[in-house]
Amino acid sequence: MRDERTLRLAFLAGVSTALAMAAILAAFAAWRLGLGSLGGAALTVALPRGGDAGDVDLPPLSPGQLQELIGLGAIVDNAENPTGAPDHDNMLVRPDAERGYVLRPGSGVDAYMLASGQALDLDPPVLYMPPGAAMSPSLREYAERHTRLRYSFGVDARGFRRTLPEVESPRKVLMVGDSVLFGVGVDDEATMASALQARVGSDVQIVNAGVGEYGTDEIHATADVLSSRERYEALVYVACQNDFDEESPEAYLASASRMLRELARLAPRFGGRVAVLLATAMEHTLFDILQEDGWPPELDAATTHLRAGLPAVAAGLGFAYVDWAELVAPTSQQEGTLFHRFALYVDHVHFSPLGNRLAARELHRVLAGWGLGGSAAAAPSPTEPSEPERHPQAH
Repeated sequence: MRDERTLRLAFLAGVSTALAMAAILAAFAAWRLGLGSLGGAALTVALPRGGDAGDVDLPPLSPGQLQELIGLGAIVDNAENPTGAPDHDNMLVRPDAERGYVLRPGSGVDAYMLASGQALDLDPPVLYMPPGAAMSPSLREYAERHTRLRYSFGVDARGFRRTLPEVESPRKVLMVGDSVLFGVGVDDEATMASALQARVGSDVQIVNAGVGEYGTDEIHATADVLSSRERYEALVYVACQNDFDEESPEAYLASASRMLRELARLAPRFGGRVAVLLATAMEHTLFDILQEDGWPPELDAATTHLRAGLPAVAAGLGFAYVDWAELVAPTSQQEGTLFHRFALYVDHVHFSPLGNRLAARELHRVLAGWGLGGSAAAAPSPTEPSEPERHPQAH
């Protein structure tokens, strides 16, 4: 009887373990297949959202440390919002009648990308603090011990992410998009807009109107509102793939196509000069390495379908088009390592300084072709990828 009872208990324990593992796998799959899989980091600026299935564990905070963060108005992203900061009314963003929310003029944050203890952590927790905030010794020690990457955001008096070098010119190029354009994960001088400004020189001013968590409605409204107020020579839409619905490959492409057609109605305000850069997440760009540990094959295939169909849509509307993944594909061969592509991202979706320079190089080609920003053959910085030989993609 004792052996039989032991066997029953062992059987029940095994079943319970199997069910628990199945639940974890189901939750993981739901996260990876849903919008969170693309937007889990495409978000950050206007966060925190709180409670996402994809949230990871924050290094433990003491009650005193947590209360200090709350008192500072700190934001903790990707970790279930322990400080309770409002989504769209915090130290970096404020409500707006036309666009839902916008960057708070003159604001900024110091950001600390933290370790989480989670394997293959492509979307880690981030602590946002007021610039130069005075921290207690305990909180300072916590930040120093757990921070893997530190950077800062600055917002100018007009409510745009600071672009460096600072240029004032009547000839302006408007850049719209979400947190990929905004530049989550990098300092002001390392955003895509700053890299492009350094290339075009002082005759043309690059305006970074990207805001984290913006979708197509907010991005279109930004282009509409700003172009109705002043003249811009061109429009650049940095389209992160999580801007679009992804219920099916066909719906994914249809959603992106609708957005481009909406922008086409605004194109005359920009002299017909509109460029689109499609930014793809690391899980797609490095699918040959990450495979199902990153995304399920179905989501990767849907992204490939989007990339295959969108160039024709853009061409039909008269838009210039840049495929980020096509820029990235040659870098492994160029640098002689499979892992160089990781260096183009700061997390699973936002570009590193190196990635932003690569994107800016191609956008500069487009602007130079329109007579904006001099020659497209501007010399790269010493750490920027040179012109590689193009090789077929792994997709």
